[in-house]
Amino acid sequence: MDRRRQVVQGAFVTGGGVHVVVHGAPRLHEAQRPRITVHSPLVEVEADAADEHVLRFSFDVYQAVRVRSIDLFVPPDGEFKPFRVVEVERSPWIEELRADLAQVNHTADFLDSSHHWLIHCGDDVVEVVAWEMSWCGV
Repeated sequence: MDRRRQVVQGAFVTGGGVHVVVHGAPRLHEAQRPRITVHSPLVEVEADAADEHVLRFSFDVYQAVRVRSIDLFVPPDGEFKPFRVVEVERSPWIEELRADLAQVNHTADFLDSSHHWLIHCGDDVVEVVAWEMSWCGV
């Protein structure tokens, strides 16, 4: 099942991007800190589900990762979906990365296969640009 492309109702817009809740991704616990590991080309984010089971989100062939305190996260215009996993469609961050890539290698097109995911984990927001995303219980 290709979970990252199935969505539920409730897309909302932020900074030119549209946030779409990833269908089937569990709601996350409100009081937690994510655990992030990088094993190139894979990024893994472990976080607790609302029912306190540990989940591992895997992002395969990643291009970029950023983590911000919720205090620095500008919520989207419209309804914010806290403690959810969303895909940011029409991502301004991917466009920024695409401009950087053009300066380094103007013929590279690997960002065409990339997606921008955002995970709100307690006081942190983890964002990953990668080709694929999946999750499982730990």
